[in-house]
Order: sequence, then structure tokens, then C-alpha cells
Amino acid sequence: MNITWFHRGKIGKYPVGKRPVFPMKISIVFVALVFLILVVLWQIPLVKVKAQDDAGEKVLNVTAAIPREFPPYHSVDENGNPIGFAIDVFDHLASRAGLDVTYIIYDGWPEVQQAIRDGKADVIPNFGVTDERKELVSFTSSYEVFPVSLFVRESSYDIAGLEDIANRETAVVVSNVAVGLLESAGVPIIVYDDVASAFFALLAGEVDTLAYPEPIILKMALEADLASRIKVVGNPLIEIRRSIAVAKDKPDLLQLLDEAISEFVGTDQYQEIYSK
Repeated sequence: MNITWFHRGKIGKYPVGKRPVFPMKISIVFVALVFLILVVLWQIPLVKVKAQDDAGEKVLNVTAAIPREFPPYHSVDENGNPIGFAIDVFDHLASRAGLDVTYIIYDGWPEVQQAIRDGKADVIPNFGVTDERKELVSFTSSYEVFPVSLFVRESSYDIAGLEDIANRETAVVVSNVAVGLLESAGVPIIVYDDVASAFFALLAGEVDTLAYPEPIILKMALEADLASRIKVVGNPLIEIRRSIAVAKDKPDLLQLLDEAISEFVGTDQYQEIYSK
């Protein structure tokens, strides 16, 4: 029994069990053709994946509201650019989440919160988590905790903690969590518009104590070369978890940032930023 074959317009026959012998040129052409087909097939999935990635890369524009001065978390450099721990962290998270961030700098925390209410901002990069604030914004997972503490002048020795200030005037800053804490404890307070005013009121003897987030006061005192003039007394009034605050109408953005935080916290990059 013979099998018929067709090649280049020629017809031939060969017995079963035997292959026709083609010229070497034909064999090389055939191998080259097969190789070319395999290369093309190999590249197709890569091209498709890349095309899908390119098409799937969605850069989301996000507006972030920050206070002008809240070191070491927020501040501005000599050129008016935002700097600080919160900025470094948020920039890194934004890169992971595919966000293009525009920072808007406000004079203080009341203006920052108002920007969220008015729809002028989508996020606050670093904001203390409280039940009251949950009515305004949604919070991501926290990525830091800091204490709100009582400060006195170094020369003060009759105040050891909250129990000693029932009849003492304490400086607090508008919109800070210490306002509500001390009001509920019946402590007389004087509310200042900014932390610098409250800090120097303590040094000047206008108030007996100052209640504010500890890292901010310590940073301010060090930079002003006044760290030896104040001290922390007693236990923290409260420890506040700090997270990214997201406008209530941005659930997709909240999810993106939450995922980025879970991947970022604990990494070497986070430790490097935290240790600055």
C-alpha cells in the first residue's frame, strides 16, 4: 500500500512505513517555519497581557487636604511644598494605588475638615480616628498610634497628672481631640487657634498645662531649642490611632488605600520613613 504526497506541484507515492525523502533545503525551510510559528505563538500572550495592563492602568486624580503646620506629620518647605511623615507615607501609598495626588494646604485643621465637607478634598492623609470624626469621613486601617499627653513647665512640681488639674487652666487647640476629653472631665480649658499659640501660652505662664499630641509638642520644642523648658506628666489622656480619612462618597478610593496600607505597613520602606 502506497501513500500519496503532494509537494511543489509534484505528486508521488511511497510505501507505508517509509517516509519520503525531501531535499535538505525543504527540511531547513520547514524547521524555520515551525520555529517562526512557535515564536509568534509565544509572543501573543505577552502582547495581550501588556495590552490589558496598559488599558487597565487607571490613574485616579485625588485631592488631599493638609494643615500648613503639624510637624512632624505635615509642614511646608521653603518653596511651599508639603513635607513630613504623613506626606512621605501618602506619596508612597498613592504610588502603589495608582493615584495622582494634588495637595491643598490650609491654615489649620478646621479648614482641612471643612474642605472635606464642601467636597473640595477627597482625603486627609493623616487624621486621628474618633467616633465624632467617623460621621464626617471614612477611615482606612490605621498605620500609626500616638499619645495625647499633658505638658507642664519644667519648674512645675505640683501637677502629676489629670487628677491635679481640676481647677487649673489647660491650653488646648481648636478641633483637637483634647478639647472634648477635658471638657467631659470638667477641666477648665482655654482654646487656642493654633498649637504655637498654645505652646507659648504654657511657657509664658498664661495656663498651667497644655494637652496635645505628644510627638508634635516634642518636635516643636526641639526645633525651638525649648525642650528643656517643658515636660510630660502622668499617663497619656488617650492614645489615638491615625489613619487616612476618605470622603464618604469615595468608597472605591477607600478600598484602594486600605489595600495599599495592608501591603505597605511593616515593610522596610515604611520603617525607613518612620525612622526619619
